[in-house]
Amino acid sequence: MEGLTFVREPYMVLAEGCYLPRADLLGYVQDKLYQVAFAHPELKPYLPHLPEVDLFVSWDEDKFILFISPGRRGHLPARGMETTHLPAQREQGQDLLRNLRGFEDLTDTSATQQSFEQLGLATGLAIAGTFPAGDYSEEAKAAKAGAAAEVAKLIQRRAEQRRQQMENSRIFLSHKGVNKPLVERVDRALRLLDLKTWFDRDDLGNI
Repeated sequence: MEGLTFVREPYMVLAEGCYLPRADLLGYVQDKLYQVAFAHPELKPYLPHLPEVDLFVSWDEDKFILFISPGRRGHLPARGMETTHLPAQREQGQDLLRNLRGFEDLTDTSATQQSFEQLGLATGLAIAGTFPAGDYSEEAKAAKAGAAAEVAKLIQRRAEQRRQQMENSRIFLSHKGVNKPLVERVDRALRLLDLKTWFDRDDLGNI
């Protein structure tokens, strides 16, 4: 495909661009995320926009793990799929898909953290589940929509947690006395952006 650069390694194929085998998973999930953002506009800054971030998908028949990085490494986001590494993972007792039941958020597992490092992607979300890729019957379409809804629900939960953390956090404005006029302007600018600050002029007496 014109405009795509492929990087091949022993256990993966990465495509710089928008093509990914079984990409209908991403389309279904992104559609659900659009619905979440419409229903909860306050979460929009915390929801990933899949066409614009680095992604990687690991497949085992109809089971998958979707790795979603918070950013992208270059001008175009990276897309990729890996399968041949699964036997080696199983030998090491690190098979995340074999005992999968339903849909799970695997973001905080050590194996997931290692996977992001091995892929060279910034650590983000990892969601696992089942998706009838390659089947385009009416029953499969319904199952795909249901799977995407479950994935979006887990992503939404992470977005809500992130929003709560950001709203409860404050930016500490450390400065020397001589720089206070400048820091006061910075403080006003940050507050105009609805960011919370800790500034000794206002907050020192509240300790």
